[in-house]
Amino acid sequence: MNKSNIKHGIAGVLILTLIFLYEYYKSDKLLSNHNYTIGQVYDFTRASRGGRGILYEFEINGKIYKGITPNEFNREKMLSLKKKHFFVIFSPDNPKNNGILLEKSINKDLYDIPPQGWTKKPLGCPDIK
Repeated sequence: MNKSNIKHGIAGVLILTLIFLYEYYKSDKLLSNHNYTIGQVYDFTRASRGGRGILYEFEINGKIYKGITPNEFNREKMLSLKKKHFFVIFSPDNPKNNGILLEKSINKDLYDIPPQGWTKKPLGCPDIK
């Protein structure tokens, strides 16, 4: 191995480490400080590393935000989620940092959703895992 390959390898490891640390920080921050709202699954996509992703959207203060969550559901299960509503957690400081709680679909019409979301867990919302 020449020095150029070693430098590229070290740079690659550093970049991957920084990405991992950033994602961990973002996830930890979301779990420690979040609001709740309701979002809707609208489509599916191929996620990184060959997996599948569930695409969802939700509204905060009149603005639509989108999210994607990886999953291992089979095709039938994924199709059953489309157009269904679920609770979403999001960072009040940055709603682009969010996650959907797919444990149980809900009837959105039963809830009066505040424009900025709920600061406390609403009735019927599953626990965050």
